[in-house]
This record gives sequence, structure tokens and C-alpha cells, in this order.
Amino acid sequence: MRTRSGKGGFTLLEAMVTLTVLAIAIGIGLPSFLSTIYRARLEGAARQISAVMQSSRFNAIKHQRRVQVEIATDTGRVFAFVDDNADTARDAEEEAIGQVALPGGLSFKAPGAEPAVDGFATVDNRGFAIFVPDGSVVAQGAFRIGDERSNFLEIRVAPQGTAKVEVRKWDGTDWWARGEGGHPWIWN
Repeated sequence: MRTRSGKGGFTLLEAMVTLTVLAIAIGIGLPSFLSTIYRARLEGAARQISAVMQSSRFNAIKHQRRVQVEIATDTGRVFAFVDDNADTARDAEEEAIGQVALPGGLSFKAPGAEPAVDGFATVDNRGFAIFVPDGSVVAQGAFRIGDERSNFLEIRVAPQGTAKVEVRKWDGTDWWARGEGGHPWIWN
């Protein structure tokens, strides 16, 4: 029978087994953890843009004025402001309503040949959703964002008369709201 001396500690074999088990656990759990982080980043950005869109619509109704949401596809920024002079330029004296900057790893883009700005007016690298005092939107459309894993969400405003703001996900063939038509959101 073998007895241990009074010295505590691990043998080299015990330490190697422990490290191997730990490496396997990390190898199994890390991809799932990273997917959760990427998904949360994309969904969070879409929710922020959706909130700015809804706030802009409510502001247009409440104060009886034209409010514009502009995206800059080249810089990944969203600006909402009161458009006093009905142009597509954000002037220094026009009141800001809100803004969002896309986090790293996200950009305004869409799958394949789909446009990053769909239906809304565009000028250069900017897209515009314009809400008017009756709560409608000048043109229905969507802003689309994606990540490096080919996950895409769109913030759609439709129909024109009610300007409902909805977040939808690309499933490889079409855009779907969460749970719409029994389509779960599946992530890459």
C-alpha cells in the first residue's frame, strides 16, 4: 500500500488530465458563447435603430413636424432630427432626436444583391426615412444590417400610412419577423 508524504499538490499526470478536461469544456462551450455574443450585438443594434425610428415617428405626431431618420452606410451611423426645411441635409440648427452607431463587426449591408437601404430615398451613402405630422412615412422601406457571419436583420417601416416599425431577419430566402409564419430565427 502506497501512502502520501506530508507534501500536498498534484502529480504531473493529474495536472495534465485536469487541463485536458478544461480545454475540452472550453472547446465545446466557446463557439456557443461567441454565437450568443454576436447575435446579441446584432439584435441590440437593430432594437436601438428601431427605437430611434419609433421615437422619430412619435415626435413627428406629437409636435406636428417632419422628422427624418438618416443612415450613413459608409460610417455605420444613424441620426434622427427635425427636418425644418424639408431637405435631406442635416443642418446644425435642426433639433436632434437621437443617434446610434453600429458596434464593431456590424455594418449596413444585406445578403447577395439585396440593397442595404430598401424603398427609402437615398443620396450618395445615405438613406432617409421621413416621418410626417400625421404619423405616416413618406415612403415605406427598410434599413438592413449584417455581421461577418452572414446574419442579417432589417428594420422595416410599413405600411406607409401607419408606419409600423418591425425588426425582421433574413432566412436565406426572405425576411421574417420573429415567429412570423412559424419561422424561427436561425443564426449562423
